Formats: sequence, C-alpha cells, structure tokens
Amino acid sequence: MESSKDHHDPGGGFRNPWDSYQKRSTLSLFGSIRKDPEKGEFVSSMFCRRHLFCAISLTADVAALMLLAGRPDFNIIGSSQRKKARSIAATWIGHCTFVVQMDGGNFLTDPIWSMRCGSFPGPKRVVPPPCELDELPSLDAILITSNRPDHLDKTTVQNLGNRAEWFVPLGVGEFLREHGVTRYTEMDWWESRKLERGATVVCTPSQHFSGRNAKDRDEALWCSWTVVGPSSRFFFSGSTGYRSKNKKGSRQDRDLLDRQDYGRENGVAIGEFLPKCPAFRQIGRQYGPFDVAFLPIGGYGPKSVMSAVNAEPLDSVGIHRDVGAKCSVAMNWGTFQLSDEELLDPLRELEKALIDKRVPESSFLIMKHGKTQII
Repeated sequence: MESSKDHHDPGGGFRNPWDSYQKRSTLSLFGSIRKDPEKGEFVSSMFCRRHLFCAISLTADVAALMLLAGRPDFNIIGSSQRKKARSIAATWIGHCTFVVQMDGGNFLTDPIWSMRCGSFPGPKRVVPPPCELDELPSLDAILITSNRPDHLDKTTVQNLGNRAEWFVPLGVGEFLREHGVTRYTEMDWWESRKLERGATVVCTPSQHFSGRNAKDRDEALWCSWTVVGPSSRFFFSGSTGYRSKNKKGSRQDRDLLDRQDYGRENGVAIGEFLPKCPAFRQIGRQYGPFDVAFLPIGGYGPKSVMSAVNAEPLDSVGIHRDVGAKCSVAMNWGTFQLSDEELLDPLRELEKALIDKRVPESSFLIMKHGKTQII
C-alpha cells in the first residue's frame, strides 16, 4: 500500500498527523496538581504520585488477589481444541505482552518480564509474569510497537537476544543493537514483510508517541501491527489513542471530559463530536475483518490529559468496530498501575461502553494473566 509520509516530521522525528491528536507538553502531565480549597494545601493526582513516587493505590492488593495469574498452555495449539479451522491461541503474559499462536507461527508482542516498569525505579508489577522466558515456545517474530519502557523492556530484550526476528518501527533498531540484538527489521507505516511460514507482518499506524526519557520524545516511530496468515489474521494495536479530550478550558470543562460518557449534551455524548483517528478504519478496510484484535483499555487517567495517546474503554470499542474485529481481547490494564484510574476501573468502564455501543460482551474478552485461550 502506498504510504503518505505525513507522520514524518519535517523538523526530524515523527508525529501524529490527524486532528484526533492534540500534543501536550510534559509539564501538562502534572497539571492536575491543585490547591485543595478545604485543606488549604496543594495536592496532586494519583497520576503524579505514581510517577514521582512509584505509589500503588490501597486497593491494589485486593485487585492483585483477583488477578492472580494462571499457567499458560502453549501446547493447546496442537491439541484437539486447535483442530477447529481458523482458530488462534492467545496467552496473556500481562500488560501488552501476548504469545499469539496462529497458522503454525508463534508471535510475541511488546515483551516485558521485569518486576518494575522502566527505571528510577518505575511502578512495580502487580501481577508477576506467569511463566519464565525459557518456557516460551519457539518464536517466529517479536513485535514491538514503541520504544517506551513498558513496551520495550531493556532486561527482557537482553534475555531474549537473537532468539527470533524483532520487527520494530523506524528508529528503534539502535536500542536493540546497543543491547546485543542483531536480528531485527525496522519498518515504516504500511510496509510489510513475509515470514517463512507464510504469514505477512504489516507495520500499521497508531496514535501514540515514543521516547525513553525527556530528551528523545518522538525521535523514533510508534506503530500497531497487522499479521495476515494463510487462514487467519490478527491486529495488535499496542498503546494508542483514538480521540483527544484534553481541550483547553476551565477545570469544570476538564472534569466533564473525564467522566465516562465525557458528559452529555441533549442526550448525546460530547465525545462523539470529537475527531476520531482515521487510521483504524483505513486498517480495517485494507486488512480486515480480523479474527481477533488486541486492544488497550487502561492507562487513560486523567482522561483530559491522557486521551490523545491512551484509549479508554469507550474508545477501544470504537477501534474494535473500525478495524472490523470479530473478537477483541483487552490489554494494557491490571499489570502495572501507570495512570490515574484504579486497577479494576477499566473493567467497569468496558462493561458500560459495550452496553452503550450495543456490542455483545462475548465479542470483547477479558483474559486472566497467564490464560491461554482459543479464539
């Protein structure tokens, strides 16, 4: 497919070229620090506390008990359950990490096995990895959507090494080389590569950003991945936004946009009037329908700040429809507490979103950590 290069920033690096994206400065992430009128003192949102002090909410322990990991069954792919035509086996390791087994191939997405996310140290993992790296099946491809630490974990990269071919967006190869990986392919949006087992890997757009620190913001590209096999196909979005609800305005306006339905006006959700990222419909038209899509439902709080780069459940249901997914699997929730919402909030909001959009609950799956499921 011919690709526009609008996402290449003329000044260097990359950008989101759509009206659905509104860039915010790094300082805006901490803009929710405010003065409490009752206490007369300045307080910060949980977002600030988690990123500055690596805090975990008091409900995390309760959530962790509910989210205890199961044990993967990578052999289910060859069992009698797998004889059903056009089926896919998916194992959720946690966050955005899956082992996807399809058409005889094994794909690993955004692998992170570390107990902390990033450096400094970053937020602690709530649910430990359900298996060790050496327990994984042989891999055909490792798919990376961004060089951000929760998608490209240094220790995991070093431990995986050249075990399989890495497929990464432009600019990410340098990090791999620095940590001993030589088997990798850098790709721009809409570029594709065919694998030995017959599947085609396509680097597709997403609405996100890149950077491992404050100095390298958007110097590397970010992406989603489309994998088309002989009989099945899946879409992996990575972290992505869908529309920006972070318009400037009064605190009251921002609070309105932070609500589940973004506030309502004459019975219509205000968010419905906001521009939506057109890339997902384009992906759906070009490569859909998909047997399964792996879509984020967490990392969105506060919505008035994070919406441009991290979809909330209502937005993820929109992406589910746009790409033409027969079934979607939720990710980017319940493993690390990286944003303002509580660990289990995404599940509650997803339930509301599915009802609001009249999408059957059975078409958007919530998997347990370590669960291997035939889709």
